[in-house]
Amino acid sequence: MPGVMLLLLSIRYNVMKMTLVWFGLLTAVFVLILLMVKSRAKYPREEIDWEAHNLQITEEDGKLRVLTGGQSYLFNMTRQDDFQRLYREAWNKVRLNAEPVIADGERVEFTSAEFLNVRQRIALDWMYVYVANNRHFKFLFWSMSDSETRRSVLRAAEAKYGSQSEKAIALAAHTLNMDTKKFKAWLKRYEERVNRW
Repeated sequence: MPGVMLLLLSIRYNVMKMTLVWFGLLTAVFVLILLMVKSRAKYPREEIDWEAHNLQITEEDGKLRVLTGGQSYLFNMTRQDDFQRLYREAWNKVRLNAEPVIADGERVEFTSAEFLNVRQRIALDWMYVYVANNRHFKFLFWSMSDSETRRSVLRAAEAKYGSQSEKAIALAAHTLNMDTKKFKAWLKRYEERVNRW
């Protein structure tokens, strides 16, 4: 009889444990769905004004060459509609803040053309890496916290306000929706890592 009681207690314990695990998993899924819905509400999908984006797309040896903003990208894609679909998806994942910020007592911001160019460069860089990796692991490459994404925004800000200037750093951090102190800390770590090589 004591053996049966121990067995029943063990089964009851395992059922309770599994119930808690499933409850935790369901809660996590619910939170993820909630965050996705909230993100989509904050950043609605944009339709692409292809004229404003000024993408010059040509075919080159069975691939697509894309020229824009002084940059050239060669994509291992054969159909322009596939490129446009992927571009639209990447464009809508780039989450940048276009509002001005005050740095050193002065209003700093990208013009609408500069902002378009920065956002476009990030989207095309993401696409290039994604296509070059045979379209695997999009979530690894399409990230606003990616170092190359942050560097692209900083390069544009530095081109406008000077290398390593407070204005450039403040604008880059603000555009990336980051706190300036956190951005400076990231930049310091990034430069230390690059200097080690």
